[in-house]
Amino acid sequence: MKKNQGQFIKPIHPGEILREEFLISLKLSPEKLAQDIKLPLDKVQAVVQEKASLDMDLICRLAAYFDISVEFWWNLQKRYELGLSIWQGELTKRKQEIKPYKEIHSSF
Repeated sequence: MKKNQGQFIKPIHPGEILREEFLISLKLSPEKLAQDIKLPLDKVQAVVQEKASLDMDLICRLAAYFDISVEFWWNLQKRYELGLSIWQGELTKRKQEIKPYKEIHSSF
């Protein structure tokens, strides 16, 4: 379930997309996916349960298995990370902590 934090909605984890749009839609178990893409079950389950992120190895395997571009999976992960950073207020916090270069070096 998504929770509001400020004005933003929590981003969707790539594992949710994998689970809902691929595994459930195709009636494919995490066990079968792990077997077919030659990975340990615990690695696949960690992503499906939204406890781990997609790494490049898994991204390449998912791209090959589902015949979908590497960029699709990579973008899911990167958008999630950026969205999570915004949702958690990290971007705002950094902007408050760090002065822009042109403010520090006014002659620039």
